[in-house]
Amino acid sequence: MTANIFCNSIVSLQDYLFCLIGYLIGYLDCWIVLSYYDNIMININKKLSLSVRDQIKRQIRLKIESGELTPEQPLPSVRDLSSFLNVNRNTIALAYQELIAEGILKAEPGAGTFVHSNPSLVDKKNLRKIIGESLDKAQELGFSVDEITESFFNCLASLSANSSTGSIIVVECNEPLLEHLRQSVAEEMQIRVESILIEDLENAPDKFRQRFHDCTLVVCGFNHLEELSSLLHGFETKITGIMLRTDLKILNAIRKIPDGEAVGYVCVSQRSADTFYNSALFSGHKKLKRVIVGANDGELLSQVLADCNTVFVTNFALSQLDVKARPGQQIIPVDIDVDRNSMKLIKERFVIQNQAKKACNKVV
Repeated sequence: MTANIFCNSIVSLQDYLFCLIGYLIGYLDCWIVLSYYDNIMININKKLSLSVRDQIKRQIRLKIESGELTPEQPLPSVRDLSSFLNVNRNTIALAYQELIAEGILKAEPGAGTFVHSNPSLVDKKNLRKIIGESLDKAQELGFSVDEITESFFNCLASLSANSSTGSIIVVECNEPLLEHLRQSVAEEMQIRVESILIEDLENAPDKFRQRFHDCTLVVCGFNHLEELSSLLHGFETKITGIMLRTDLKILNAIRKIPDGEAVGYVCVSQRSADTFYNSALFSGHKKLKRVIVGANDGELLSQVLADCNTVFVTNFALSQLDVKARPGQQIIPVDIDVDRNSMKLIKERFVIQNQAKKACNKVV
């Protein structure tokens, strides 16, 4: 998201909401790192859902808009700002690079980074005044900063969804879960959501390159985040990993299993079983003989059902199987769904990335 978004002299709701981000960063009064460098104050708020890079970019942009940073004024070096903020140098460097690409900063080899002589920003003094007064009024009425932030992102997500722009690609390792995630995200966001099996992506990555380039955000389970990041290396796309929610009653069932007992874990495919059950949640830190199997492996599945007195089966695998517990055996369903906080994260990342993508297109 850049200042190029604010191209109208009229103060719109969208202008209001996006400028509000910069003010929220400064207003939050806890979990904040306040740092001064050459009279430039930067606030890093550990609780805000925005990344550290985005927070740095927004504040630099806001300081240029307000006149606190003037044309040709030098900025701290990447090394110095990294040291003062205790932030990774790559984060600072990337923030600077993106602001340079947006025409807000400029880099002079051997000299450093400076505010551009004619930064591509629109004067929004009136808008900043409205936002400042609104924040003051909200706090006077007793609203906490967390409540203001939550309300802001809810409005922003609704605004973006209503515009019907942008799209999301969901990537997973089995068809039933993939379709469930696609439908869940589409219903929540009210935008176009596509789905791609990670196996198809592995087999023909170039086939999907344009689709990933055109989409706003890529979503996958955290258990696939590392491998998907590797697969999409060099692709122009942003990936968000989400948590898949399971019933915590599973923990109670695991606690009752004696150490050393063989336990079966079944998902739709061997791959999905290996990645999904690769968590301490499904062992309870006990010494169990874990047997992980895909529902499509009939021979191994039959053996697991015969040898294990406790078998965990995901709801998606269970819908494909006709299994009944024998005497003394437990077949325990494992319901999988999208964690609500993860859905909130998808909304926030989509809004931010969608606006950033639009701004980059304007710069180009």
